Amino acid sequence: MAGWMEKREYGHAFRLGVAAGSASAFSENLATGEEIRRLYGCVESRAVSG
Repeated sequence: MAGWMEKREYGHAFRLGVAAGSASAFSENLATGEEIRRLYGCVESRAVSG
């Protein structure tokens, strides 16, 4: 939801959701915003070059 509400773009919402889920999977608790943003950069660059 956060991704959709930020930019109203499905691609952004999907990538942010993937980053948030992945960051939380690698964390002991829920991921921090910093961890999510770091992974979002990886997800975004893969989507562009993919």
